[in-house]
Amino acid sequence: MKTSKIVSLILAMAVLLAFALPMTAFAAGENATITIKPPNDRVGLAASDFSAYKLYNLVIRGDGYVYTAVQPAVGNFLAWAETVYDNDSPYGADADEFLAFIRFYSDNAAQLDTLAKDLMASGKFTTASGTAAMEQADPAKNVVISGLDYGYYMVIGKGTPTAGGDLVIAHNALVSVHQANTDITLKADAPSIAKTVSDTEGGTYGKLTDVNIGDEIFFKITSVVPNMARFDEYTFIVHDKLSVGLSLAAGFDEEDVAVTIGGASFDDFTVAADGQKLTITFGTSFIKEDAGDAIVIAYAATLNEDAVMAPSKNTNEAYIEYSNDPYWDGENGTGTGDTPPDEADVYTFDIVINKIDGKDNNVTLSGAEFTLAPAGSNDLIKFIGSGDGNYRVATPAEAATTTAVDTLVSPDGGQIKVKGLEAGTYTLTETKAPAGYNLLGAPVPIVIANSFAGGVSTYVPVPTNVENNAGGSLPGTGGIGTTIFYAVSAILTIGLVAYFVIRKRRNLLTIK
Repeated sequence: MKTSKIVSLILAMAVLLAFALPMTAFAAGENATITIKPPNDRVGLAASDFSAYKLYNLVIRGDGYVYTAVQPAVGNFLAWAETVYDNDSPYGADADEFLAFIRFYSDNAAQLDTLAKDLMASGKFTTASGTAAMEQADPAKNVVISGLDYGYYMVIGKGTPTAGGDLVIAHNALVSVHQANTDITLKADAPSIAKTVSDTEGGTYGKLTDVNIGDEIFFKITSVVPNMARFDEYTFIVHDKLSVGLSLAAGFDEEDVAVTIGGASFDDFTVAADGQKLTITFGTSFIKEDAGDAIVIAYAATLNEDAVMAPSKNTNEAYIEYSNDPYWDGENGTGTGDTPPDEADVYTFDIVINKIDGKDNNVTLSGAEFTLAPAGSNDLIKFIGSGDGNYRVATPAEAATTTAVDTLVSPDGGQIKVKGLEAGTYTLTETKAPAGYNLLGAPVPIVIANSFAGGVSTYVPVPTNVENNAGGSLPGTGGIGTTIFYAVSAILTIGLVAYFVIRKRRNLLTIK
């Protein structure tokens, strides 16, 4: 006789001896319920996702009770198992051996997982959902299976992540129904994900920020350690997708990513960076982490020259791929589900400068030259641009080359466009006036004011009109015209003083 047969017989004898002892009597009856509760607020329940397989009836005998197999379902299942397991079924050859298996392994995760998988695969049982009312007592909270007779049930179901995403297959629960209501907690979990961004490392993180082209931005992904009980292996992979306006550093690897779990550093992960795609795969030790602990993943990227201007956004989108099926056989399907993606957005802005005649605004002026700096700063912003008036902020690498310029020149048509600025106030200073016009005597403030409605930028660049007056008149804002005026006035004043001094001396000589 094979080993499994011997074990089954021993177990059957132990169970039968246990039944021979006096037991508290239970009144036979119907309308009992199994109430299924979610494990946490990350998983919601739907009544349609649950099945209850009735394996044994509870029968009163004197002052005790025993279980009798549901027939012909149990007999058909055992015959099916003999074939599948090549005449060496772990469940035994008859109903007593099967009951012994169930009772002996009622707390053994691996054995019960195998049994649940076989019950579903065999198709030999009619589930309780076919004969008993199944209703959701409280949306996204408890599920109640009602109208049940007393007996032994295997409850199998799925949970739905409350944040959305793929179902998580619940671990089975072997339930003895011998009272009006029996409560069980769903053994299933799913991680959550939240993506945030900041313009400074260690600063305030939120769903959006704005920076200059070339600036570094800092991302955080936060999640939680799911309940991984009864999983032998667990997949936890972060998939991150950056828009074309965001770049990772060259050679981006594990050294560029910081991970903490429960506030402690975690370094069992690998990083794969391919263009705009980033994958962070947690290692095998992750399964040992405590359920419910916070996961924080941090890394930096750069807003590059391909960034789109507001109101368009440069997005960073991430989701988590995680194990969601404890019964996965390693072959069919993937055994994983995905959280819904969550994104954080980076904005940058453009400005428009129109160089026009002060008396006739329809006349545009070319050849004017300007510098641009943040208000209150003497650090001139450097640009990449051409003679057509289109400029963008230079990246740090570009700013160190001779290609970058710190002068904006108005082209034919008089319009200058500058891309890649963060929100704020800037100082536009004219360093050269158009030919035949007076230089501006004071800088021009330019304000980039952005607002968000429902998390979406409403920014539209409002052109800044910069007027110059022709050389014949004195410009009210000063400039080279006033300088010449002051110089000529000084010369005339000196000459007039000299005239009166000489005349006075001559008068004195005449008197003597």
